Amino acid sequence: MTIKSLKLLTWLDVGRTIYDRTSYGANLPEGVVSISSFSSALEINVNSQESIVNAKNALKQWFGDCYREDESIINLNLENAELPVEFSIEEQNHPKSPTYIRPFWKEIGYIDTNLVTETEETKRRKLLRLPEPYNENPNLLAFYSFKGDVERTLNLAAYLFALLDKAKQLDNSIKVLVIDADLLAPGLTYWNRNEKKPSSISYIDFLELVHYSPIDDEETLLFIAQELEKSSQQEGKSTIYFLPAYTDEKQLLDIQILPEHIVSYPNGVWELGNYIHKLGKAVGADYVLIDLGSGLNKISSPILLDARFQRFLVTTINEPSVAGTTLCLSQMKKVAPLKTSVNDNKYYDPSVIISMLTPELIASPAYEDVLARLNSAYTQSEQENNSIMLEIAKNFFSPQLLYIDNWEEAHLKLASTSIMEIATSWANKQVEFNKIILENLDPVVVEKLQIRATHTGRSLLEEVKVIVEEAIQYENTPAPQ
Repeated sequence: MTIKSLKLLTWLDVGRTIYDRTSYGANLPEGVVSISSFSSALEINVNSQESIVNAKNALKQWFGDCYREDESIINLNLENAELPVEFSIEEQNHPKSPTYIRPFWKEIGYIDTNLVTETEETKRRKLLRLPEPYNENPNLLAFYSFKGDVERTLNLAAYLFALLDKAKQLDNSIKVLVIDADLLAPGLTYWNRNEKKPSSISYIDFLELVHYSPIDDEETLLFIAQELEKSSQQEGKSTIYFLPAYTDEKQLLDIQILPEHIVSYPNGVWELGNYIHKLGKAVGADYVLIDLGSGLNKISSPILLDARFQRFLVTTINEPSVAGTTLCLSQMKKVAPLKTSVNDNKYYDPSVIISMLTPELIASPAYEDVLARLNSAYTQSEQENNSIMLEIAKNFFSPQLLYIDNWEEAHLKLASTSIMEIATSWANKQVEFNKIILENLDPVVVEKLQIRATHTGRSLLEEVKVIVEEAIQYENTPAPQ
């Protein structure tokens, strides 16, 4: 390997090369405790003198003749530019701390998916330290788009309206918490500015409180829930809580704590999702709907990479939007938990919503190509995951949606659109299934189901779904000859 075949412009490129060859530091050479790239030097910490040899051999393999062992430097691409390599030996032989990948694009991106043995796959999943599933409400939904202006926020609003409309139709009551987590361009917060009871607490406040609260977590979440209660809205028998991105525009200009801070610690890589779930429980929500915003960033990735959320990726068929969405899906595939009969309904594969379509676009070869690319980016093998194909919905372009300024206007203009049709279809499956269980089943049957659900660790709804799926499978099994 020659210096011309490696892009080494700065010390950052040296670090990237090492991350790539070691799966973000998870597969370091024998005896190497840590490798850190700084602007001043590449620092390699080893546990013995003999381990320095292993480290030098690895550098030769990774950097070829760019690594000058005799001078202990790595030559960079710029003329006469070099990065010193420094070795240090730990005085005491401490056991190596385990490496855990956090839900950041940078770290997920270096995970090697070309693993062929069961041992390698097991090691990868230990490295990822996937989240524990939730066994009770609320249900968590997140809406994301790689590019802006693709109707992401409108899709979230449609799912909210569909849940409320279905609950009203069934004379049922539900509670929904809506969170504007788009800290770069918060749309829902601007919609909500003219409401009669504006929120006194924001998502920025939430992040700061769960990270630096002067009281314990339970009291903190109870305080936030009480503040949300003050600005709650009624829709029929149902209740809506709204957590805006900010309450004062100065907050938006001076954000101190971001989602990345919540998940930075080894034991808290999925804590943001946990706190959101706990907040939903604190207000008694059945559903939490989150607008994650757009772009590749650490604001959205801790949720977008969390398979406990039903995640909807919204895109058009324009190339920048499709390319970015497929990139996200390819990384989300790396953290897709193995599904079992016990957790099958506790983890979710992402769904894609293609927006702003016309009949002419759907009939074009470009549309078929987009479908193939999206499916290819995420589709799991049967051995790896029970989910074989990506669920993709299509929304047609509606001119009336080009200008919407508030919740009321959104509800009115979405009513006759395909966006609302898809959201209503989803809501029918959610609310109606709960209604059947709670009100239409024989109480004795419900009691037996509850015992079975408790034994298997599933919710009552999940247990009924499993039984229905088993019955369908049995019905479709050919009789023995």
